[in-house]
Amino acid sequence: MKSIMAMHFLHMFRYSLKIYLLAFILSCFTAAHASPPILVGLLPDDNPDVILKRFEPVRIRLEQSLNRKVKVVIPSADKNYSYDDLVNYFVKGKIDVAYLGGFSYLKASSKILTTPIAMRKKDTKFRSYFIARPSLKITSLAALKGHSFSFGSVSSTSGHLMPRFFLNDHGIDSSNDFKGKAQYSGTHSNTLNRVMTGKVDAGVLNSNVFDRYLREGKVNTNKVEVVWVTPGYSDYVWVARESLDIKVKDKLSKFFIGLIPGSKRDDGILNALNANYYITPTPRMFARLKEIAIKLKLIKED
Repeated sequence: MKSIMAMHFLHMFRYSLKIYLLAFILSCFTAAHASPPILVGLLPDDNPDVILKRFEPVRIRLEQSLNRKVKVVIPSADKNYSYDDLVNYFVKGKIDVAYLGGFSYLKASSKILTTPIAMRKKDTKFRSYFIARPSLKITSLAALKGHSFSFGSVSSTSGHLMPRFFLNDHGIDSSNDFKGKAQYSGTHSNTLNRVMTGKVDAGVLNSNVFDRYLREGKVNTNKVEVVWVTPGYSDYVWVARESLDIKVKDKLSKFFIGLIPGSKRDDGILNALNANYYITPTPRMFARLKEIAIKLKLIKED
């Protein structure tokens, strides 16, 4: 009799445990879908379709890590100059988390409280490539004088702010020393195409974009070459609004910092992010960038 009762109790216990686990899973699923999605803003520094396709595996993994829906936002993707639109969306609360260039980060943090979440290690020494048509035989920044030239977006760190600083440092006034006014292509890929098609003699762009397009066979080396590489500077960073739930911010930080190079699970995500590995950034990493932006009168001193 005791044996039968024990078996009955064990059966009821197992049944109750299954019901409890099922209810727990359903409650987690319901909570995840009842909560509003986390809105992630991406910098429009390339073709929007390319950006979205490349980021999709990351978006899926973020949903799993946060147990929340994640929606990607590229504001004003149809416009040429939309870096500031991303900053404005972030400032107005239309985006929770943003992938910003250093210059955009300075603009955003001057308007609202922000929390730097994660930064690729290589972005502590990011670089820009000055490119030109090979037939011009340009081998220095000084030799760019008198040639037509294109920056990227006016709000780009690697496509305008830091290149302009290095041009000034080498005695070139970007307002007067080029053939005609310096142009602004809007994106790094546009700058590359303008030089390759001969619309301008030279330009400057993000080194990562050039290197990726080179690997993909999209760079015609007979029509464009790298003529000068900048010293390193701080650039891209993942940033959250200070008002975002601290638990979400902690999960975001752990997600990026926890990506392990060489891991079968993480390598695809790191490749999609064009990252080696992530570190925790601090505002101090962008102090020099801020000094330069103030010196060039692109932002106001606090």
